[in-house]
Amino acid sequence: MKRLWIGLAAAVAWVPVAASAEQFRYRYRPGQVLRARTTLAGATTIGPGRREMGKGQFRSVVLQTMRVRSVEGDVVTLEVAENMVSGTATTLGQTEPYRQPATTSVVKMTLRGRFISRSLLKPVGEAPQSGPLQAADALHGLNFPARDLKPGDAWEDTVMVPGAAGTQQVRLRSRYLGRATFRGRACARFSTTLRTETASETHAPAPPEAASVPEHGRLTATMITYFDPAAGVEVYSAGSLVATAPLDLSDVSPGAGSLSSITRIDTTQTLVSGTGKGAGARTRRRGGRRRRR
Repeated sequence: MKRLWIGLAAAVAWVPVAASAEQFRYRYRPGQVLRARTTLAGATTIGPGRREMGKGQFRSVVLQTMRVRSVEGDVVTLEVAENMVSGTATTLGQTEPYRQPATTSVVKMTLRGRFISRSLLKPVGEAPQSGPLQAADALHGLNFPARDLKPGDAWEDTVMVPGAAGTQQVRLRSRYLGRATFRGRACARFSTTLRTETASETHAPAPPEAASVPEHGRLTATMITYFDPAAGVEVYSAGSLVATAPLDLSDVSPGAGSLSSITRIDTTQTLVSGTGKGAGARTRRRGGRRRRR
């Protein structure tokens, strides 16, 4: 769940503990259901190079429901449904509500949180994510290494993210920051940075007057995540993403020249329900409540 940090100091109490080496894994169980609330606040600017010709802003709140379909060996298959509950968009000084259709995806990753694939189930016929933001799929897990970690340890990896525009190479750098208590939970704290570049849809060289416009789209991201090792789930993440992409408006306006869009998104995600136990445990609890009535 898979993600600058507003009001974090009010929600987090830092508790130093003795440094010890440990390994981390997700503890997903078939039938397990987790729900999270995601907030996003972003802005997109359009212009030649760094000059701004237009700007739009947006805010939204999304509820995410993640159901564990299966765990086979070291691979977990997740069904992830996302439903926007509120959203506003501001353009030309006018703010209006907006909604995006609910989506359901199937995500595969290892129990160490290394991303494998994502396929879109609905909306039916909807094109999968393309462009720089496609690379954010690599943030579905924390990509733990298969070794002991002590606070301060860092590791790097390159993850392949398939999508509509082809497969992207995503470079991840991670660091274990140590133990912390988050809203009463004993957690481990991690930082993750992401960077990638994607080939532009047009391979024509940029004219001299547009030399500052990027020839490749790219995504950079920085995240801080609180992970509950006992439950094997992420409980909170916060960070920012910056996507830069070239725009080809020649079909609309032949004299438009080379433009680019820069989108910055600040995001937080909080686990609101779900435990490390599977469907069987939830059924027993519900049955117990019925018997007590």
